[in-house]
Amino acid sequence: MPADNKWSKWKERLKNHFRLVIMNDDTLQEVGSFRIHLLGLYTIISSVAVLLFFLFWMLTAYTPLKKFMPGYNDVYKHPEFIKLNKRITDVEAAFEQQMLYTDHFRRILTGEDSTILGKGELLNETPEIVEVATRNISEPVAISSSDTIMESEGKQEDFIQIKASPDGSISKNLYQLYLIPPLKGEISNTFNPVERHYGIDLLAPKDTPVKAVLSGFVISSDWTLETGNTVCIQHENNLVSFYKHNAINLKKVGTYVKAGEAVAIIGNTGVLSTGPHLHFELWQNGTPVNPTEYISF
Repeated sequence: MPADNKWSKWKERLKNHFRLVIMNDDTLQEVGSFRIHLLGLYTIISSVAVLLFFLFWMLTAYTPLKKFMPGYNDVYKHPEFIKLNKRITDVEAAFEQQMLYTDHFRRILTGEDSTILGKGELLNETPEIVEVATRNISEPVAISSSDTIMESEGKQEDFIQIKASPDGSISKNLYQLYLIPPLKGEISNTFNPVERHYGIDLLAPKDTPVKAVLSGFVISSDWTLETGNTVCIQHENNLVSFYKHNAINLKKVGTYVKAGEAVAIIGNTGVLSTGPHLHFELWQNGTPVNPTEYISF
């Protein structure tokens, strides 16, 4: 058969031996010679081709050269793009929450909303306080029994009853609440709204714990350039307390703290601080009140 004859001739040709001679073109002197046959030549060429393909695959699979391969550099399918896109989405969500929190905090200070965190109720637009949703806060935050007061790490004589202001405009809702001092110390700077000093400065030894004056939720625990480490606690009856210039903040945003529980350590952080002390403020319905009128330091 013709096909068989062609295959037989091809096999015979593969077995033929050839000599490759290298000669000097000027002198025709033989420099070297190689004895080869077609089967060996084809085997060498195939091996080199396989080796080159393997090296190319290694370079494209395990080196940055793969980014230049057609179809690989599709940014929408790239793992790094997907990872960055997820991080951007998380940052946008955190930014929206921060904007809601800032607006919520502004309304606390300005007194625009009197329904913020009262009697265990939460404002629906404050997603930062995630821990609050899992707590059982059906009981009022106010401390009214002596047993509860004694559990707050303070002596009973440290508690005094808050009295209403003469005009009843600021603390008319606070007459049944009891506050404890954030710490015992000397008052170095008094309450003076005229000079925009809306609290008092207390001096105490290093590493003195700063305590919550009343039970409530931590709505801010952050650092600012002016006041350093600052903790802000929202209490019932729209009462807010600030603890500034702390060395360390011990509580995170959304944490529920009891009266007398340590929330920070006295420090000297912030550019407005001239030495270790606590700057303490009380705000009610967006208006600062003099802490010395309601707390015995």
